[in-house]
Amino acid sequence: MQKTDDMLQYYFLFFSGQYMFFKKKYIDAINYYKLAEDKLIKIEDEIEKAEFYYHLAISYYHIDQYFFSLAYAEKALTIFREFEDYAHRSISSEMILGANKLDLFRYESAYEHYSHALKFAKAKQIPESEGKAYHNLGILYIRRNMLSEAKDCFKNALQLQDYIQSINGLKSIYNLTHVLYKSGHIEEAREWYDKGLKRAEKEGDKEYLAKLTLVNTLYDEYNESVLTNSLDILEKLDLWNDVAELTLEVGCYYKKSDDIKNAAKYLEKCIHARDQILKVTEELK
Repeated sequence: MQKTDDMLQYYFLFFSGQYMFFKKKYIDAINYYKLAEDKLIKIEDEIEKAEFYYHLAISYYHIDQYFFSLAYAEKALTIFREFEDYAHRSISSEMILGANKLDLFRYESAYEHYSHALKFAKAKQIPESEGKAYHNLGILYIRRNMLSEAKDCFKNALQLQDYIQSINGLKSIYNLTHVLYKSGHIEEAREWYDKGLKRAEKEGDKEYLAKLTLVNTLYDEYNESVLTNSLDILEKLDLWNDVAELTLEVGCYYKKSDDIKNAAKYLEKCIHARDQILKVTEELK
């Protein structure tokens, strides 16, 4: 009876964590997961344990706790590799490792993880995972300011129907739009912007509505109030990593235009966003 009670408590806490993650309340998700971890010893199924490690790794990654994320992703990958039917989870776990390495500026190591994940996804014929791998390679190339290579990766991802229709498809549409605008391909950027905007509106995705609107107004149809409103939405969603990256980009954009006043304004917003990231991590119990 006690074992059954422990399992019920575990699943209640685990699913509560998943719900909070879905709501993008990552701190709350982690706090639930950590409570669930105390009950994990009662779970005998190895796949259940791997799923737990996998979800905790993702949550830690979202609040920049890279070393915690790496540790749990390694645990998940070790288990998933033992089960042929969970190849998609092995690939995803490896990409979490790559994402952490990327944010730690370990570019070569990140590239190795993403390339291996892509090769494995192709071999196992898992198009959604293949698309994710292309997407992540695109993000890596953006970080290294290799915009042409990034563009090709996002386009490769968006050629895969299983991927473009998945929850991650909109992310690649946004990033391709962003890269095209930054590299001066305005007409093509507008085409993808329109596709992304329609999809974000249909799905009620406030995050990507704001992001798409922001890059469009910055590089194409400039409007200061629209720019400010888009950033306000991202702040209300507590997406401080995105706010930090985008305000830095906006600040640099103004700096290149010799608009020192606005450059200083947005660089100050970037500093504020980074302060919020630090505060968020302090909320962990």
